[in-house]
Formats: sequence, C-alpha cells, structure tokens
Amino acid sequence: MSTYKLSDDKGVFKIGNLEIGVKYRLVVNAWMYGILRREVTINAATPNVNLGNLFLSAKSNTLNEIVVLSERPPVIVRKDTIEFNAESFKTLPTAVVEDLLKKLPGVAVAADGSIQVNGKTVSKILVDGKEFFGGDQQIATKNLPANIIDKIQVSDDKEAKRNDPDLLAANTPQVINLKLKKAIKQGAFGKIFAGGGPNERYETGAIMSFFRDTTQVSLLAYGNNINRPGFGINDVMRIGGFQRMGVNSMMVNSDGGFELNGMGFGGSSSGIQKSAGAGANFNTLTKKGIKLNGRYFFGQSNTSLQQLTDIDQTLQNGKLLTATNSNQLNKNYNHIFGAKAEIKLDSLTTLTIEPSVNLNIVRNANTLLTQNRNGSNQLLNDGVNNTRFRGDNTSYLIVANLWKDFKKAGRSFNTSVNVSKKDNLGDNFNMATTNFYNPASSDVKDQLRDNDVSNFNTYLNLNYNEPISKKLSFTLASSGNYIDNENALATFYKDPLSQAYDIAVPDFTQTVSQSGSKQIVGLH
Repeated sequence: MSTYKLSDDKGVFKIGNLEIGVKYRLVVNAWMYGILRREVTINAATPNVNLGNLFLSAKSNTLNEIVVLSERPPVIVRKDTIEFNAESFKTLPTAVVEDLLKKLPGVAVAADGSIQVNGKTVSKILVDGKEFFGGDQQIATKNLPANIIDKIQVSDDKEAKRNDPDLLAANTPQVINLKLKKAIKQGAFGKIFAGGGPNERYETGAIMSFFRDTTQVSLLAYGNNINRPGFGINDVMRIGGFQRMGVNSMMVNSDGGFELNGMGFGGSSSGIQKSAGAGANFNTLTKKGIKLNGRYFFGQSNTSLQQLTDIDQTLQNGKLLTATNSNQLNKNYNHIFGAKAEIKLDSLTTLTIEPSVNLNIVRNANTLLTQNRNGSNQLLNDGVNNTRFRGDNTSYLIVANLWKDFKKAGRSFNTSVNVSKKDNLGDNFNMATTNFYNPASSDVKDQLRDNDVSNFNTYLNLNYNEPISKKLSFTLASSGNYIDNENALATFYKDPLSQAYDIAVPDFTQTVSQSGSKQIVGLH
C-alpha cells in the first residue's frame, strides 16, 4: 500500500504525491457498501486525474452455501473506525507491534514510545477491545510480536469526548485496538538474568508476564549484593504491574536505586547492600464487565557500612586530631497489599474502589568509636556511642470514585472519597559513654526516645457539570476534608536497677495534636 485518504462527508477525496508512470490500484470502501477497485496511472501529460463520480454498490448478504474469495483491502473504514489489515504491511519475523505501527501510513512513533495518528495523540492501546496490562501502551507495542496481529483499528477516544464535550475534533485523542489472530489468545513475555563475580558478588532476577484472554498475571523476583536495583523503573512499572496499580510516591538516589510507593527495589549509594524481593500482580475482566486487580510485593534490604575517618584540624591554640570508627547495619522490610475494582453499574455509571495496605519494618544499629587527641598526640577524650532504631510503620488507604454521565451530552456527576490512616511507631535507643582525661571524668547516657506518629485523613469531592449551550456550561464543585493527627514524643532514661527504660524525662517529652475540618463550595 502506498497511501490512503479519508473522504469528506460528501465523498470528495484528493490523493497527492503520487509517482508518474506507476500503475496504481485504487481501492475504495465504505461502511455497508461493496468494495470498488480501479487501475489508475499518472503520466506526465495528465499529472492531475479526475476520476469523476465513483459509484459503490450496496452490500447484500450472501448465501451460506456460497464462499467468495477476494483481496482483503489494506484499509477499511467502518463507521468512525479506520481498520488496517496487518498482513498488508510486511515486517521482519522478529518485529514487535511498534515496528508494525511504524509501517502504517499516518502513524508516527516517537523515540519515547508515544504514538500519533494523523497528528492526533494516541491515549490508549487495547487488545481485542480490552485493556492490556492496565492500558500501558508500551507493554503492548514493545512486547507483542507483530505476526500475531490480524487488524489494527483506530477510532476517537469516546471517553475523552465524554469528559470534555467541548473537545475539538482536531484535538480528540485516538484509541488503537489490536485485533489478535483467532488462534492467538494467550502468551507470555519477560526476562530472566543471573550473574556472579569475585568476592562472592552475585545478581539474579526474573520478571515475567502471562496473558490469556482477559486475564494477565505478572511475577517478579530479584536478589543481589552489588548495590543495584533488581530492575529498572520502566520494567517494574510496565512488566511488573506498578503502572496498573498506580504510583503515589517515587524516590530515586544518585546511584540508580529507587522506591515506588515506599517499596524499595535495591540499590544503595553507600555501604554494601544485599537486597531481595518478590511479588505478583493479577489483572482480569469478569464476564459481567468488572475489572479486577490484585497485587502483593515484598522487598528487603540489608545494608552494611564501615567507615574509618581521621580529621586533622588546625585551631588557634594548637591541633585537634579526631579519629572515628563507625559500623552501621540497616535492615528494611516492606510488604505491599493492594486491590482495585472498576464496576460498570450501567452504561453511564462507573464505580471504582481501590484499597491498599503498606507494612514497613526498620531495624537499624550503629556503633561509633571516637578519639580526640592534641598536637602532642595526648588523648583528650574518647567515647562509644551505640544506637539502635526500631520502626514499625503501617498505612491503610481506600479510594472510591463514582462517575455518572447522563443522556444529555455534557451533563455529568462525579464524587470521590479518600480515607487514609498512617501509624509510624519508632523507638530510638541511644547509649553513649564519654571519657575525659584532663581532668579525668566520665559521662554515661542510656536513653530511649519513643516517637509515635498517627495521621488520619478523609477527603470528599463532589462535581456536577450542566451544559447550558454548546459554548456555555456551569460546574458546581464541593470539596471537604477532615484531619486528626498526633505526634507523641516520650523520652526515658534506663533504670540501672530494673534495667527498664522507665525514668521519664519531662523536658524531652511532648505530644502535639492537630484536628479539624474544611469545606469549599464553588460555582463556575
């Protein structure tokens, strides 16, 4: 196929940039009409060819006993959908969907994987009319083989038009639907790697995704002791399923390690880290049209850091030589549970419910040895500081959203509620012994700082949109939130007799509470 064009609403079309002397076959098709084929040659004497009126015959049903074999057009227009025949565009045997899309006229694929059709942005890629791994475009374009695709269908994003009735046709996003061949309804893709090196260094991991009809499952596991994340962010987001579950927070350190929703995937900027993790992500569409997602991830890291530091300071009255020896061992464990249900209550109403639970356990220990000497190398003081931190953090979140459209174009109602509860319980033990030698004395502290932080938040939003005319509408919006937070800090010294931390220190004990509500109503 050289090119294709769509006619206007009167059937007028114009095709430019054709080569002179080439014999073309013009294929014309329209919804509910038969296909018209005509040979056309452009020559130097008549570079502009007027085909006049082209008459299409009405399509009629054929008898079951009759089988008609004919050439399948490369492009077919079905109502508001443009359909490409994948077999009309040749690709290499190893090609993926992205390579096939680059062959289609009017389709542009950027370096970052984003897609445009006839200058319009593609907002979704579906597989057999359903979301594929949460609707992430590059999961389909970069992993599905091109040779399993039967048709590529392009149409307007009806949801975007429904959400914004004033959206111009030129700005309407496009949706690509990949129709698989009938024999292909299941498959798998992913990667597995492993490696080793000197000093017992190792790295291993696997990330796999399986799909069958409307069910998709992703499995992930990794482990290493080379201060590297088990996978890149893109792999975890797309193949690992985090794109489907949504990301509320992200942290990236300078060495490439990262956390998503508080879940670490290895990688440390200091020390030697041993990290491991595993998880699963499940996505399906039930016969009743309910989209379900469930996920669980576990990650752990064990970071060891040993530091020897010598500092030589020149002061006004002489030198001060400081030597420190620090040994740190930090352990971190994360569990993430989550689910999501999207329910079509009717053709115009959608309810989404998404609960999640995060559990985080932190166990840190540090021993710091310090010596200070003068310029004559005489010992001024030394000390030992042992600290331990024990943290237990939990967070609960549930988000619900109800969206209702009405038969009247542009009229809509939306309400959402967000309820979260966080409890961060931290115990910081600090035992410090400092010895002074001129004059001789000692100072010993054995202290516990118990810091418990609790946060409860509720958010409610309501929006109603009513069109008055094609260019005018009004929106009634209301939002409110309630908070109840507490930060309690209690400090105790250790009782030398009972060995319990029960001697309260009032000057370092305080509780701060915050609670209140707010409501905003607007009309515009």
